[in-house]
Amino acid sequence: MHYLGQLTGHWLRELHQATQTNPIPHDSETFLQEIRDRFICLQSLGINKETVDRVKREITEASHQIEGHPIPAAARQGDFIPQNILIDGDRLRIVDFENFSRSDSVYEDIATFMAYIQAVRAFPYYSKRALRTLGEGFLRAYGVQGNEVPLRLYLARALVVLISEMDMERAAFYGHRRLQILQTQVQRICMELPHPYSA
Repeated sequence: MHYLGQLTGHWLRELHQATQTNPIPHDSETFLQEIRDRFICLQSLGINKETVDRVKREITEASHQIEGHPIPAAARQGDFIPQNILIDGDRLRIVDFENFSRSDSVYEDIATFMAYIQAVRAFPYYSKRALRTLGEGFLRAYGVQGNEVPLRLYLARALVVLISEMDMERAAFYGHRRLQILQTQVQRICMELPHPYSA
C-alpha cells in the first residue's frame, strides 16, 4: 500500500509541477462560501448543533488567520479519489477530468484524496493499517508532511463536504459508522488547527 501511495503522490506532484501557476492569495470568503450550506446538511444528518457550530467556527477562524497567505496553485484534477486512479504494475492512469481546472489550490486534490481515505475506514473490509500506510506514502511522495496549516484547513473542508453528501437512508449500518468516523476526524483536525497561523 505504501508503494501505491507513492505512485499516486508522484503522479499528482508531477501534474502540479508541470502546470504550476502563480500562488493564489487565500480568500476566506470564497473558501467558506463553498461549504456554508454544507453545515446545514450536517445537522440534518443528526450531528448536534453544538458540534456543527464548533466545527464551523474553528474552520472559519483558521481560514481568516491565513487570509491573503499565498497558496501554491496548479491545475486541479477535480475528483482525485481512488475510484479514478487506475494502476497496472508500475503504471498509473487517472480518469474523470470532468471537474478539471487550469489553476486552483494544490491542496484541493491532496485534501480530496486524503479525506476519501478517511471515509472508507468505516468499512470492515478495509484495513485501517493499510489505509494509513497508503496515506503516508502518498503525502511523502507528494512532498508534504500533512500538518501544513492550509492543507489541514482544506482537509477539514473536504471532510465536511463528504459528510454532507452522505445518504443515510441508503447507507444502512455502515452509514452510521462512517458518519461517526468522519465526524471524529473533522473535529480532531479542527482542534489541531493552530491559531494564529505561523508562516
